[in-house]
Amino acid sequence: MKLLPKSITTYRKLKFSYIILVILVALLVGSVSYTYFSSAFNKEIEQTNLVLLGHYQNIINNVLERTERLSLTLSVKQLQSNDLHYFFDHPIEGNYSKILNINRQLSETVAANFQTIDSVSIYYDPVKMLISSSTGVSFLSERANNVDIMEEWIEQLNARNHKNLWISEKNNIQTLTSDYYGKPVYSFVRAYPNTSNRAEVKGFIVVNIKAEVLNSIVSQFKNYDYGILFVVDELGDVILSSNPSDEYNEVLNELKYEISEAESVEPINENRDVEGKRVMASHVTLYNDWKVVYITSTDEFYSKTILIQRTIIVICLFAIIIGLIISVLFTRNIYNPLGDLIKRIFDSKSDDTPDEKNEYNIINNFIDNLSVKMETIEQVIENNRPLINHNMVTNLILGRITNEEEFNTFLELNGISMPHGNYRIMLLQFSDRQLRNIPMRDRQQIKYLVMNYIDSLSDSETVFVTSFYTEDEATVIVNTSHDLGKMKQVAETIIFHLENTIKLETRASIGEPVSVPTDLKLSYVDVKKISKYTFFLCDKKVFTEEVIVYVNEEKSEMPAGLHEGFARALRERKMDEIKISISQFIDLARSGEYEYDVCWNQLVQFVSEVQHYIKQTDLNTYDLLEDIYEILTSMYDVIDFENWILSTVEKVFQTMDDLEEDKNTIIVKKAKDFVNDNLEKGFSLREVAEHVGWSSSHFSRIFKQVTEENFMDFVTKERIDRAKDILLYDLDANIEEIAFKVGYSSSAYFINKFKLECGMTPNTFRMIHNKD
Repeated sequence: MKLLPKSITTYRKLKFSYIILVILVALLVGSVSYTYFSSAFNKEIEQTNLVLLGHYQNIINNVLERTERLSLTLSVKQLQSNDLHYFFDHPIEGNYSKILNINRQLSETVAANFQTIDSVSIYYDPVKMLISSSTGVSFLSERANNVDIMEEWIEQLNARNHKNLWISEKNNIQTLTSDYYGKPVYSFVRAYPNTSNRAEVKGFIVVNIKAEVLNSIVSQFKNYDYGILFVVDELGDVILSSNPSDEYNEVLNELKYEISEAESVEPINENRDVEGKRVMASHVTLYNDWKVVYITSTDEFYSKTILIQRTIIVICLFAIIIGLIISVLFTRNIYNPLGDLIKRIFDSKSDDTPDEKNEYNIINNFIDNLSVKMETIEQVIENNRPLINHNMVTNLILGRITNEEEFNTFLELNGISMPHGNYRIMLLQFSDRQLRNIPMRDRQQIKYLVMNYIDSLSDSETVFVTSFYTEDEATVIVNTSHDLGKMKQVAETIIFHLENTIKLETRASIGEPVSVPTDLKLSYVDVKKISKYTFFLCDKKVFTEEVIVYVNEEKSEMPAGLHEGFARALRERKMDEIKISISQFIDLARSGEYEYDVCWNQLVQFVSEVQHYIKQTDLNTYDLLEDIYEILTSMYDVIDFENWILSTVEKVFQTMDDLEEDKNTIIVKKAKDFVNDNLEKGFSLREVAEHVGWSSSHFSRIFKQVTEENFMDFVTKERIDRAKDILLYDLDANIEEIAFKVGYSSSAYFINKFKLECGMTPNTFRMIHNKD
């Protein structure tokens, strides 16, 4: 049949939409392709720069690190003869042979390192004497300018808060070694002893690197056509350059502050426009906090992408033309089924005429005239009865059902009635360790079996509605005319059936009755208080309000010294005494003479002692304890706790036996102790590195090598760990106070860091993991 002209507007709109879509897709693909190629080209340049910088960083670091290691070796008494440090504490008179011996040792040291080391000198401030491998013995008290040089070094050490100093100027050292006037050297100065306090400094150990060693490394870069290589000091001033030209000095001056402030040992790339010229500046930190900077022009590289740009434009034009042709064909094919459908509707309805409706009006009216059968609705309700039960139970215990009309609506959907004026909540708890070992499909089947069995016990005197509010708890609404004694018998029957047919270890808690269903949330709060005692009173099966009343009449505090004895046994690594302490606590907790909070706090103290002990031994807490809060909340009873804590302690002891400490591990432990002792304060990577006597870059590299994590990640984890402890054990502390206690100046920043680490906010964490 022939459709209305009005109907054809749908075809036109469809075709127009396809044409617009083709054009947009072609333009989008072209833009993305161009952006991708430009980005890929940029990354290629960056990758080339990173490889180049890494190469020169390794070569120069090797020279600098060997120099500092040689200086450290000379400054440690245990690694040298006593003669080398003799004149720091003794007079010259009568000890002239020791001077010759010292000069001989320094000359031998230079000879052993002749490829890089020019000379070695020791300045003894108490006797104003300089012994040099090159110039022999000099007395600096006779030359005032040399004394000024020593004072200048002290001032530089104090200003930088260092115990050692790299000197790049060519004339500083020449006042101490006159034979080397006009001969450039790079000097490493270490205070003796290792301090920057002028009152404590007794002199200096100076190691001079041959200038041609570093110059030859940088001069190799002259072979590259596109940039210049610089070596700058901590203040950003140029020490060495592969090309004396001023071509890139303006870029270097722009980046001077950023380069001097950078502490990362990884290379950093900066793209800049200088006087209409695009350049890329890459820099990386050396071992002694100097920087290697490579500045290259990117204009010459980007000029090679013009051909790619033109090729993409041509491809986009061809894609648009071909897409337009295909879109017309596809539009016809897509519209044909719609036209056939309209024709069939018209053929089936003789009372409709084409002059009244277009395609979509016809289809909408046809769908509106379809009726849904009642049998289908009833079947849907029957299939979703567990979901209806779950919604009813959940809304009642959360207090969301505020009137009996809403409650009766749920009863009608369920096809049940609750005629008795006595409502209460019964909570069935199942062993989590059993459920964890059951596949998910079987676990869902078990839930249906439990709900069907309990609901099948309903009769004229008692009505049950069951739902799994959590994975390991079934919440049952009971409407009954029976008293508490009869309810306990019903609970024992349910437990007996579940344990013998489904083999599911079960405990039941029964809340206090309420007279109206909208107050069932009160019965639920009551039953949750009662159910907490199932953790410690694991010999009982049915729990009622009588449990809390009996405990409240008994002792309120456990005997003193339980966890102190446990802590002492931990420190002394006496496993038998540890088992005795835990066994004593388990017996007291299971006796039923103590309130839940008393027993739980005692349990937490045992866990805290284990955590504290592990941290003191420099072991990784999470490797040994994993997520302690998740472990505690997943335990079914105190017997689970006993088995867990004993196995954990044995694991800790075994780990300690297998641990081999080395020098780096000891230094990292010292740094961790410093972090833990100063967690409330602000501190930088440089301060921690100075505390352990290393440079920032060296400390960062060794810390990651030993701990397999970045230093700042460790600090963040320690802050979050301490925040967790405060959240759980100091309930009076608010979020702002906790943020300041763990070293954050902003509570908002603390909340963001906590959420990033734990996947939830601090308040959510406190609510989930707090047993109360």
